[in-house]
Amino acid sequence: MGFFKVDRKVFEHWLWEDKPFSKGQAWIDLIGLANYEDGKTAYQGEVISCERGTVYRSFSYLANRWGWSRKKVKAFIDLLESDGMVTTKVTTHRTTITLINYGK
Repeated sequence: MGFFKVDRKVFEHWLWEDKPFSKGQAWIDLIGLANYEDGKTAYQGEVISCERGTVYRSFSYLANRWGWSRKKVKAFIDLLESDGMVTTKVTTHRTTITLINYGK
């Protein structure tokens, strides 16, 4: 099939602001939100490792970004997880969504 490159600036374009997102648009947005390289960041008084292919965003944040309800975001992420596309780790302080095969 192949691939094509998309500049991350597309996520700042007025076309990307149309709500609500489709499932396909939400998936591409998750790919765009994922860390493209390993790193570290300060979060609530602690340093956390940010791994390549990982998204650190709450379901509430994604709901607002995509124009969806929090319940719809959770159902979508659960669907992606059941298909082996992502794994999730939810704590009281943060949500970690890891994209499987991000490097491919």
